[in-house]
Amino acid sequence: MIQANAAAIQRLVPNLEHEDSTILQDLQIESQFLGELIGRLSELARLQGDSRSQLEVVDVGKLNNELARSTDVLVRNAGMKIMAIAPSKPVYAVADRVMLRQVALSLIDNSAKYAGYGASIELRAATENDQCQLVICDDGTGISDEHLPHVTERFYRTDKSRSRKVGGSGLGLAIADEAVERMNGNLVIASGIASGTVVTINLPASPTKMPQL
Repeated sequence: MIQANAAAIQRLVPNLEHEDSTILQDLQIESQFLGELIGRLSELARLQGDSRSQLEVVDVGKLNNELARSTDVLVRNAGMKIMAIAPSKPVYAVADRVMLRQVALSLIDNSAKYAGYGASIELRAATENDQCQLVICDDGTGISDEHLPHVTERFYRTDKSRSRKVGGSGLGLAIADEAVERMNGNLVIASGIASGTVVTINLPASPTKMPQL
C-alpha cells in the first residue's frame, strides 16, 4: 500500500523537486523490501510449522526445461541468459515437486539479481550413486570466501545496500536450505569472486520413473 501510494504521488506530481523525488524512490524501495521480508518470514514460519512433504518422483531434466522457459523473461530483463542442459539420461529425484520448483525459482532469482549483466545461468541434472543433483550455476560476479560460509544464515546479506536496491531480504537462501532439508536433501554452494556460483541441490534419487508415492 505504501509503495502504491508513493508511485501514485510520482505520477500525479511529475515535476517534484529532486530531493522530494529521491525520498519517494527510497520509500518505494524500503516498502518493497519490507513486503518481501514479511513474505519470506511467513514462508519460513510455514516451513517450520509443517512437517509434511508431498514426496513423489520428479523428472529433474523436465523440471529444468520448465524452469528455463518460465524464467527466461526475468533473466533477459536482467541482461542475462538462461538455458537447461539436457542430461545424458533421465534423472529422477524423490522430492516434493512444488517445494523443489519453488526452491529452484528462488535460486534462479538470486542469480538474476546478483550475477551481473551479461552473465549466463545454466540448469543441470545428474545422478551420482544414490543422489540426484539439480545444479544452478552462473558465470557471474561470485561470492567471496569471507561471505560464502554464511550465505544460508538468516538475514545474512553480503552487500546490504545492494540487497535493498534489488529487494534482497537475506532469507532466500536460508529458506531454500531448510526446504531442501525437509526433502531429505542438502544444499551445497561453491563460489568465488569473478568465477561464478554453483548451487547444487542434492536429493535422494529414484532409479526409474515410478508412480507418485
